[in-house]
Amino acid sequence: MTGTVEAWDPGGRLRLSISVTGLAPGEAVSLSAAGGYHIQWICGTQPEPCGPIGCGPAAWDMTEGTAKAAAQAVAGTDGTVAARVALVAAPPAGSCPADSSPPWSAMFERWEKVSITDSAHDLLLTPDTIGRGFTF
Repeated sequence: MTGTVEAWDPGGRLRLSISVTGLAPGEAVSLSAAGGYHIQWICGTQPEPCGPIGCGPAAWDMTEGTAKAAAQAVAGTDGTVAARVALVAAPPAGSCPADSSPPWSAMFERWEKVSITDSAHDLLLTPDTIGRGFTF
């Protein structure tokens, strides 16, 4: 079993592409995934006047927790399964205090102790800590 982290989604989703090889054609795979997250969220835009690089976010918040997901797939004729799993973090509980219309966006996120398991085939994938984000 191998996996790759897909492009960053600032909506607080860790998307993983998982591949399992060496199976019989038509064999089913059930994957379960879990991971802990720590996310710094931002929303809104500060009013003018802004600094030399523009206006920054108007509000900040953090969430921490554990996300879980599952996926099922069936091996093709080559005995390979390709599946996608998305762990989804909880955004801040309230709406953006600066403006209720723009959603919260992840400025920085850290995913730790991520695990993807295929119990039926006794497979476990545990990537290193995944951290990503941007600065102003």
